[in-house]
Amino acid sequence: DPLVQETPDDGMMTRQTLILGNERFRVGPWHADPAIAYLALTPDVPRASPDGLRRSLLRLGDDGYSSVITAALHPDEAQSFLLAGFEEYDRLRVLSHPLIDLDPPRRDHDTGICLRRARTTDRRSALEVDRRAFNPFWRLDSDGLDEALDATPRTRFRAATRGDLIGYAVTGRAGTQ
Repeated sequence: DPLVQETPDDGMMTRQTLILGNERFRVGPWHADPAIAYLALTPDVPRASPDGLRRSLLRLGDDGYSSVITAALHPDEAQSFLLAGFEEYDRLRVLSHPLIDLDPPRRDHDTGICLRRARTTDRRSALEVDRRAFNPFWRLDSDGLDEALDATPRTRFRAATRGDLIGYAVTGRAGTQ
């Protein structure tokens, strides 16, 4: 089964595409622990089969990984993973709010914080903010930020600055969600 390596312009290794028959998975080391494999569906594959997942586990074991963690999964996507023996590790909270009949924004005081569209040059600072905000297991690396930015068809990457970048947000939209 082929494993396609992809190298971005900066020369650093990125995740790879594991092709198993008609199924494709994004795989690579989990940034917090290189013995843990990261496994995600590719955007063009809406659902994996339990058999394809079992075969990917065998391949990852052969590659020296000791365990596997998935990307965040919708409950419909998770079913195949559960049938293949995966267990829930953590629960992601996805919040929704209708965008009609909103109260106008209020400004209680000027904080000096500027919110703007993030630039490519903000990536390194955003990852530093992420490193300082989260424990090692949940910190994003460059690949993780790429995955977040590619997770939905429409994405916004915003920066909060007060001179330097002090925060960031990645939001996405798929359909009406």
